[in-house]
Amino acid sequence: MLSPRVQSSVVAFTIDGDTETLEVWSDESALRALQARHSRARFPSSCEQGLCGTCEVLLDGRPTRICLLAATRLDGTVIELPRRWTASAPTPP
Repeated sequence: MLSPRVQSSVVAFTIDGDTETLEVWSDESALRALQARHSRARFPSSCEQGLCGTCEVLLDGRPTRICLLAATRLDGTVIELPRRWTASAPTPP
């Protein structure tokens, strides 16, 4: 059986009040897409299986573990990051 064809698409979303666009792949998690192509915040991960909660953000006001979310589902959403993830947050020693 052939695997489904992987396609790219552009998603638009709001992150901490700023509208963003990002090219994502159909087989990519939101966590991986944001880690690879979003430069204004760090997106930590630990287990990448939804167990630890390290990657949890507010997505449309709901706590969401973005390692479990398909990147294509970011389209039209509002993301609020924990302050510790933003580029302006102090880096721990």
